[in-house]
Amino acid sequence: MWELGRELGFNRETTDQIEKHLEREGLVQAVTMEGSMSITPLGVAEIEGARRFPDGPTRYFPPLNVVYGQQEASSEGKQDPSRISQESSFSPAYLEALARNMRRLREQISELSLEDDIKKEIETEIAAITAQLSSKQPKAEVIRESLKSLRDILKAVQG
Repeated sequence: MWELGRELGFNRETTDQIEKHLEREGLVQAVTMEGSMSITPLGVAEIEGARRFPDGPTRYFPPLNVVYGQQEASSEGKQDPSRISQESSFSPAYLEALARNMRRLREQISELSLEDDIKKEIETEIAAITAQLSSKQPKAEVIRESLKSLRDILKAVQG
């Protein structure tokens, strides 16, 4: 489990917390003393449910975003793999959950003991996401990049 945590950018303490949470929820179980884990039947059912119904949330997974790809034809009418346009979108349930989380984060920011410039960075990313969420056609790439920035800021603060 620690190797997976490291690959995902988590330190050992955070990985241990995640592992304990997943075990308490009955989604994984320890297999060896060295940290090897196995997905339980409940964990498998959750993953299968999320994959079977990607537009709806499960108890543990938010709705999956959907990516549509379209290959554009060249001027000669042939398919040109270098000219693939990709449109990403999020399900309405995902966008609603994201809006709720942004409101919560905005409310809790003042309670965090952070430097003013860090709070300002977080507020800027929240504002970018919120602006996209209020758009008739939110740009998935803008939302994704702002979420990555938020993650990076919060990870840096965590240390």
